[in-house]
Amino acid sequence: MKKKFYTITEIAEMMSVSTATVFYWIRKKRLKGFRPSGPHGHLRFTESEIQNMISSGSSFDEKRKAGS
Repeated sequence: MKKKFYTITEIAEMMSVSTATVFYWIRKKRLKGFRPSGPHGHLRFTESEIQNMISSGSSFDEKRKAGS
């Protein structure tokens, strides 16, 4: 089975938040991504990483603080 990787925009749409909120979660280490093209590539996120953030519940509290 092929793994699905998500972009910041896709996560924002999936979670009904702004991309600024997703960047906030990344800065606060609530969400961890990787750069498949090296240090200057765009961040990507695995489905399991997104599920971990959702199951922790802290992301939704942070959503309100980030102004979304």
